[in-house]
Amino acid sequence: MNYHLTYSVKAHPDEGLTREVVQEMADRGEGGACTAVVLLSLLYPPDGSYSMLPLSKDGRTDKSLPVAEVWKAWVSLAAWLAQQEELAPIKKIMAAEVFQDVRRAMRQVIAGEQEEEGSS
Repeated sequence: MNYHLTYSVKAHPDEGLTREVVQEMADRGEGGACTAVVLLSLLYPPDGSYSMLPLSKDGRTDKSLPVAEVWKAWVSLAAWLAQQEELAPIKKIMAAEVFQDVRRAMRQVIAGEQEEEGSS
C-alpha cells in the first residue's frame, strides 16, 4: 500500500507563536497554526477496507488533548456536518440529531446540577 499524505504537528508550549510569525509561515507555504488539533488519520487499503486512527495534540502542553476536549470537537463536527450542502440529506439529518441530542442532554445535566445546588 502506498501513502499519499504525510503530516507533522509541532507543539510550542512555552510562549507559542505570534500572529506575524504564523503569517510568515503561511506565506512560505508552511501551513497554519492553532492551539490544539484533532486529526483523523485515514487509510484506504486496496482491499476496500477502511482504517481510522484518531490523534490529538494540545500545543500548550505538548500532550494529547483530554478526551473530553476531543468529545467537544466531535460534537462541534456534528453541527458543522449538518450544514454541509454536499452531504446527503439523511446524513445531514443524522448529524443534526446527534448535535441536538447532545445539547438536550447537556441542558438536562445542567438543570439537574442547578436543582442539586438549590437544595443544598
